[in-house]
Amino acid sequence: MNENSRQHSQELRVAMENLEPWYENLEEVVARLKKTFADGGRVYVAGNGGSATLAQHLSDEMVGRYESDRPAYPVIALTADSAVLTVIGNDYGYENVFKRQIEALGQEGDIFMGFSTSGTSQNIVTAAKAAHERGMSVIAFTGPTGVLKDMADIAVVSPAKATSRIQELDLHAIHLICEAFEPEQKQRRLGMDRIEEIVGGFAGKKILVVGDVMLDQYVAGTVDRVNPEAPVPVLHAHQEKVVTGGAGNAAKNAAMLGAKTLLVSVVGQDAMGELLRRTAEAEGYAVHFVVDGKRPTIHKVRFLARIRESEALGGENLLEGSQQLLRVDHEVKREISDETEERVIAAIRSAVSAGADAIIVSDYDKGVITKTVAAAIMDLARERGIPVAADLKPAHAPLFAGVDIITPNRKEAHEFLGLDAVAEPVEAKELAERLQKMMQACVFVTLGPDGMYVNDGTVSEHVPQEHVVKVYDVSGAGDTAIVTLLLARLAGATPQESARVANAAVVGQVGTAGLTTDQLRSMLLHRYK
Repeated sequence: MNENSRQHSQELRVAMENLEPWYENLEEVVARLKKTFADGGRVYVAGNGGSATLAQHLSDEMVGRYESDRPAYPVIALTADSAVLTVIGNDYGYENVFKRQIEALGQEGDIFMGFSTSGTSQNIVTAAKAAHERGMSVIAFTGPTGVLKDMADIAVVSPAKATSRIQELDLHAIHLICEAFEPEQKQRRLGMDRIEEIVGGFAGKKILVVGDVMLDQYVAGTVDRVNPEAPVPVLHAHQEKVVTGGAGNAAKNAAMLGAKTLLVSVVGQDAMGELLRRTAEAEGYAVHFVVDGKRPTIHKVRFLARIRESEALGGENLLEGSQQLLRVDHEVKREISDETEERVIAAIRSAVSAGADAIIVSDYDKGVITKTVAAAIMDLARERGIPVAADLKPAHAPLFAGVDIITPNRKEAHEFLGLDAVAEPVEAKELAERLQKMMQACVFVTLGPDGMYVNDGTVSEHVPQEHVVKVYDVSGAGDTAIVTLLLARLAGATPQESARVANAAVVGQVGTAGLTTDQLRSMLLHRYK
């Protein structure tokens, strides 16, 4: 991405940080449209060039459908009939192409909606005057200059000045208008202002992560032949990358989403432990690693194949477009020693005393989360009055009864209850209800492409997945979910809102790559179901 592209994005970001009056005016637009439709009125929309396509897009979505089946609304684009436009332009001049149509079609109580980035487009201005003369309302989508905003009954004025930025905000406005006419169930999705309240509230939260950390290494390349020594593919490696995984993925996600994050875990006295420490620092979070010379640092290597060599070279995302060939794990699965346990608890106590806002337990059942460590976490959290969110292996569920948030997947939820998901399948609703009673927690049963089922003892609701992406690797999805759920709850989101945010986060990241708040906002704003 070149400097001009970065400047483009920065200008749009600045504009979107100053949209409060814009939102207020847009709410007025929606209210006026709803009243006009209820009274049997129509809306006529127009613009020039790119703004003409916006006018037609609004008409398309309102007459057709946006995302769901709902009544058609009479929104007519005055830019769509080339014969009408050319005959009026030829006989009366281009400045009258929309005015003449308003005079022919507009009725008292109707609306003329004009898109003009400059606010001075003559054909939009003359149409607005004609609309007022016929007793119609005028709604303007425009920039900060020009006369159109002063002529309009409602003016949605972009804080941006560049034409392209104004049009981008106009497109956003069109989608928000369409969203307002979706059925009630769809409208329960998060709007832009609520997204900003929640995601913006992540910044500065102090999160302590405790759990099993590991180093994830990726080796990507191409396969074009079979090994003559054995019937296995030969990977021609082009690219390698290391990231933190396990509890490190939870810490990384929290840091990337704006939280001040500390990870407490255990590593070996080896080169991989040092590499893990450096990698964590590069990913933007602090660590307190207790070194245990009697166990190795957990290290996992994934070998990935691309179809063509060009796809294997360059780019940060090694997983997208790749097929995993093999995973090699270097680990010892046993509980940490008593001495190491004491040092871990001391590190947790120090972090909580320093002012942690919440604790995340990221349990991969590799030995860090022992009965004593679990008891210390719960006791310290109660003393300080801070929430604990736990992504647990089923065997450790009894250690965290009374925790604030748990996030088992469907299979784990069955195992928590002592059930076999294949032999004794239970519906998600019942799983969440039974787990809530068992754990006395806010339960989020993660359902993959089906979203989440939420039960906090009061709310019992399925929150469907609203996003569709091709998932190449699901490693780290549980960490991403629990981090986002906890941060959303700390920011004041309801359980249902938190689930919607987490649904977006899980499909917005790939593997243990993590995602930023900008990426999360984008996922929440652009749904694909």
